Amino acid sequence: MQRKRYIDLLRQIAIFYMFFFHVVLILLPETEINGVMRMLFDIVPLDAALFLFLVGFSLTLSLRKHTELSTVQFLSKKLVRGLLLILAAAFLFLLQLGVQLPDMLISSGILNTIGWLCIIGGLILVIPYRKILLLFLIVVLLVFTFVCEYYEIFIIPFNWGYEPMSPTIIFGLFGFLCGLFYNLSDNERQQKNIAVIIGANAAVLLLFFVWHGNLVEILRDSRYAIKREFSTAATLPYLLTGGSGDPGFFAAMVWNYRLPSFCLSLGVVCMLFSGFSFLEPFFKKYIPRAALLPGAHALSSYFFHFVVIAVLTMVFGPKSFTVWTVLLLLILLYAGSYLLSMLMAHIKRKKRTALSS
Repeated sequence: MQRKRYIDLLRQIAIFYMFFFHVVLILLPETEINGVMRMLFDIVPLDAALFLFLVGFSLTLSLRKHTELSTVQFLSKKLVRGLLLILAAAFLFLLQLGVQLPDMLISSGILNTIGWLCIIGGLILVIPYRKILLLFLIVVLLVFTFVCEYYEIFIIPFNWGYEPMSPTIIFGLFGFLCGLFYNLSDNERQQKNIAVIIGANAAVLLLFFVWHGNLVEILRDSRYAIKREFSTAATLPYLLTGGSGDPGFFAAMVWNYRLPSFCLSLGVVCMLFSGFSFLEPFFKKYIPRAALLPGAHALSSYFFHFVVIAVLTMVFGPKSFTVWTVLLLLILLYAGSYLLSMLMAHIKRKKRTALSS
């Protein structure tokens, strides 16, 4: 099955935006975030939504890729992939923040959420009535998430912690549901109709928000802050130096969606998906596949950029960069992601050649 250029392009936009956000969030002092950089920083809820939506959408492609596998083999593959992502998230958390419990184990980062999405998706793909079951799961999660928000009930890792799982995982489940309708059909007309329906609903949702205020302000203000108090005695530099110096505490500030920012982000993501799907012929004609390699290997690029940021944080400390060093680092990260993606593509080609011979 041929890769869709528009999916790889959207993935690449999401992963490069994530590079920007994490570098600015972790390494740049708050007083240095101004102008265009501030605006891009404020609309970051769109990025997490887009990234998870695309992960969920792509999960349905795996069912067509692995038709030769038995149900047990397919489930095992998804379970192993999910567990590896959960372990990778814990490892990245360890590098950046140390052995901070329970966050390191159950609320460690977006890769942890994606890992659970892979496991849930694998289970849903092999059972009957999967669309109905998935829709039911989405509704239950939505209701429970926003009832908890309304009554200010916070549970780690559900809607609290260093990386709360909900409602972020719901973007992935929405993408998964769209993929079940879109990817499991070879009928182009049916696919276009589905894209039109998704886009039309998204347009209605966006018009509602445009009518009610400034979209950037809604994305910026319709969130709640999460403050996690962590011990410096659990960080890797402290542990590796044998506990030199007096331990203390530091705060990790993160955020989570409230209902308006969640709905607005979902509307923008669905509009992007619908619009880009109709531009697929244009992308195929004018964008070479090599230009979209980081999008095709988005999870590898994610892991790469976070390792680099974690190491720099350990060496120089958080909030220690200037605007110019941040811009230089971003250029190096973008270039590095291309080199890594080229290497990954080369390894895949060698594997395919070995299997065919």
